[in-house]
Amino acid sequence: METTPLDALAPWLPASLRAAGARTWRDLAHVVRTMRGAKGLPYELRSGRQGAAGAPAPKGIVTRSVRVTAAELVTRDAIAITFETKDGAPLGAEAGQFMTVHWPSEGRTEKRAYSLACAVDGGSRGRLVVKAVEGGLVSNALVARAGKLASLELTGPSGSFTLDVGARDHVLIAGGSGITPVASMLLTHVPARSGDRFTLVYGSRTPADAILREELLALAAAHPERLRIVWAFEREAEAFSGGKAHAGRLDAAALAKLVKPSAKERAESVYYVCGPAPMMSAAEALLAEAGVPGARVRTERFSSPGRDKSGAAAGKKTVALRVRMAGKSLDVLGSTDQTLLDAGLAAGFPMPYSCAMGGCGACKVRVIAGETVMEEPNCLGPAEQAEGYILACCTRPKGDVSVEVP
Repeated sequence: METTPLDALAPWLPASLRAAGARTWRDLAHVVRTMRGAKGLPYELRSGRQGAAGAPAPKGIVTRSVRVTAAELVTRDAIAITFETKDGAPLGAEAGQFMTVHWPSEGRTEKRAYSLACAVDGGSRGRLVVKAVEGGLVSNALVARAGKLASLELTGPSGSFTLDVGARDHVLIAGGSGITPVASMLLTHVPARSGDRFTLVYGSRTPADAILREELLALAAAHPERLRIVWAFEREAEAFSGGKAHAGRLDAAALAKLVKPSAKERAESVYYVCGPAPMMSAAEALLAEAGVPGARVRTERFSSPGRDKSGAAAGKKTVALRVRMAGKSLDVLGSTDQTLLDAGLAAGFPMPYSCAMGGCGACKVRVIAGETVMEEPNCLGPAEQAEGYILACCTRPKGDVSVEVP
């Protein structure tokens, strides 16, 4: 491998600048060699300018139909869906973000958010891994159609659960299908950010249930000095990699044993947490008790919404809704069994939203007047709720309400 003058500065340079500098130096070295009559450097495959042959990357959150190029089971209850944009336009995504799947069911469109589970390279392709869950309307339908999906309607990309590019040490804690956004960050950034260190703590039921297990093992084998993986399995841990795995659920006790932030890590590392609610609560409590600043802990929560959880015990009634956004106001009629988002969109008001299930925060609004009922769990923190913020997608009015879109 050719070394360059930038190698000595690599730990302090952004990944994009390191990569660009290395390519420029390599091209110059190739020209100089051939001019001197020496053998040039071997050819290398490059993707070219992103989006040059297709449409430009869309701005913001968009809805589009994509072509499914593969859909196959990766564990007994999880499906990997590989897709590409039909017009060749880049997805415009970052590793760790998610897409919202629109799925027709019983005369209505259900929306569910699933994280990208692949290396994100700025191209037009992506991959979602969907795990079937008990009572999961969309997830079970997708898994049941492995190999039969031809296209999907997706909204996105959305979400802010992405790598902190200003940090050099990253600790990622994942459980179950919470590995998907975490794996996307690892597959994207471990090869590119040569000055960073990554630690993954990943819990699953058994080795066979560990989503993207082989890809993560291969990534760790290719970068052993910068990626360390700590595996935890509720069952069959002794049969995994010569017994090199924690035996038991990734609960508070296991996390206390496996995650021990040093003084340096408390000051410099960034922690990323995604998985089942009990595991996430335990991880957040552990990090808080260890003295890790809240600003250095990033989380991603998703919930599976039920149907028609109206919160209108006294019965459906018509109410007046006022929505303010970008200096404009709209007065519409809604009902106590209708979400604020549904009421606004039905009236033609372009309210922002993405996952429509309380998991991304894109539809956050502030209540100016009136009372509402918001479904739990959702991604809003206590401080945001104390300031009057709600999620329009999972909040219903008790009576007349006025809200403002920030």
